[in-house]
Amino acid sequence: HGLEPNMSKISLIASYLIFAILLIFLMLNYEGFPGVSSEHPLGFFGWYDQGQYLKQLKDLMSNGVTALSSGIYPPGYMILAIPFTIFSQFFTDNYFQYSLIVLNTILVISSVIIFSHTLGKNKAIFFLLLLSFLIGFSDIVRNALIIPWSSSVTLFVASLFYYIIS
Repeated sequence: HGLEPNMSKISLIASYLIFAILLIFLMLNYEGFPGVSSEHPLGFFGWYDQGQYLKQLKDLMSNGVTALSSGIYPPGYMILAIPFTIFSQFFTDNYFQYSLIVLNTILVISSVIIFSHTLGKNKAIFFLLLLSFLIGFSDIVRNALIIPWSSSVTLFVASLFYYIIS
């Protein structure tokens, strides 16, 4: 009959914790994380895309909806940034960029949890452990999940829609 109900629930919770803790640990130790490298103190916010995201997000916070057409990205990117803008209000200017990192992490972990709920306990445990393995050993998977991109919002919305329709 598979795992006992309590053991299955404990295993699922342990799988969630393994995934979340590993993701956060890898993110904080990632070479592109702001402050990790003395050569590149801005980390991935010194990169072109993330630097532009940060700039446009600050503009959206300062100028409101009139800023939706500012910057080099089309307004769709800024519409995706609205949750980041709201969340960023809780951070001071010195720590503003970390709001992107924190919200990105919350969105990724939430997306994985929401999606795994559609699988059933045993498949969810397998999925979470496999994903944990992949973020630990695959640069492509790790980078897709820990670097703040607009795709984290898309991943969250897609997992939410999939949860609703399943």
